[in-house]
Amino acid sequence: MSCRTIDSLPNEILDALLAPLPARTLATAALVSRRFHEAASACLRVRLLQTAALGTRELVLECHAPSERRAPSTSCRSSGMGPLVGDARLGGWYSRFGFEETPEREVLLDEDELFAQLCVGVSVVQRGPARGLFMSYTGVGDGVLRVWRTWLSDAAAGRGDVLWADPWKSVGLRFAVEPMVLQEPVGALPRRRPVSDEPAVKYRLRLEELLVRTTQVLLALDKATAQDGAQTGKAIIITSY
Repeated sequence: MSCRTIDSLPNEILDALLAPLPARTLATAALVSRRFHEAASACLRVRLLQTAALGTRELVLECHAPSERRAPSTSCRSSGMGPLVGDARLGGWYSRFGFEETPEREVLLDEDELFAQLCVGVSVVQRGPARGLFMSYTGVGDGVLRVWRTWLSDAAAGRGDVLWADPWKSVGLRFAVEPMVLQEPVGALPRRRPVSDEPAVKYRLRLEELLVRTTQVLLALDKATAQDGAQTGKAIIITSY
């Protein structure tokens, strides 16, 4: 009698065994064998497609200057999903989000200042019955955007690219940039500046799109689901000032 291995299982049974596993465990199972890799990848692909609809949860974005200790979060709505620059690997897929209301930021760079910074945080939440009340709150990704002077100039001319909040390009933002008139203080005397100096500039940034690596959204949803039982009857209160 020949020895049967797990690779000899029918596809239906293998799929049933893998389906309940969390995404991180599925990624590990994909390393077992070629057949496991194919089955786990198919399961992950289905889940990635399902993340476009967050169900009872929603994605929220925080984007503020480092000097602001607390800023209102912005609700995001899914606008699609897919790879960037033709990268068809699962890890290369990004979920795209628009906004219920278009957030704006003003960026001021003083003379010779090369860049400004914006703190970015993305979370999956489940809202409670009242404003500012979250039944669950799970981080997806965060980081700091460096908004360079040269990028602002290029973006205002329509040549700006996505700004990434982390080295792994897990969270990125796309802005529309508009130069603003910088008002001199009343009574200020004009100053002669060396030609090499970079003048003070001011821009208005309108958030157009949020890009989040889809695997990050999937892992956050898995974590939120696992926490649901532990947080039954509890709530996290987050208030924006």
